[in-house]
Amino acid sequence: MDSYVTFLELHIAIQLAMGWTNSHLFTFMTEGITIEMPTEEGEYFDAILPEEGKKLNASQEKIETYFKEAGDEITYLYDFGDSWEHHVILEKIIPAQKEIKYPVCIEGNMNCPHEDSGGIYGFYEKLDILNDPEHPEHNEITTWLGENYDPEFFDIDHANKQLAKTTAYLNEMFK
Repeated sequence: MDSYVTFLELHIAIQLAMGWTNSHLFTFMTEGITIEMPTEEGEYFDAILPEEGKKLNASQEKIETYFKEAGDEITYLYDFGDSWEHHVILEKIIPAQKEIKYPVCIEGNMNCPHEDSGGIYGFYEKLDILNDPEHPEHNEITTWLGENYDPEFFDIDHANKQLAKTTAYLNEMFK
């Protein structure tokens, strides 16, 4: 992604690449700073995070302020109930190529956990049930995940098709 994009754009790109639906609150956190979307009244969500820290607006805060060199990191927390915690790390800065439409996924592994699957522990519990045909919830979980769900499968082409929708998604959010 370009350095001038906002944390809201980064959030949407993560949502689209993961196959999630942007149905829950999110925040980015680093060294006493939280970056999130304020309510319409301009207030921030304080139930999870301490009030003492500095709170910044994700639709205004640029990623270039925090990602300057390889190794820079920020924590992304999505869905405060399921608590999906991601460590977003700048691995390398490369010059943009005019023929590439950004954002773009260059690598990945494993299939995305379904939205509302109970966090990492709930997701692995569902995988255990999926792999146990004798479990009483096997049919229900198989139906929910899909007959052909393969937790090891990653489709980079699908991720990039989703990422190509980032600008349209943001335009729809703010129309």
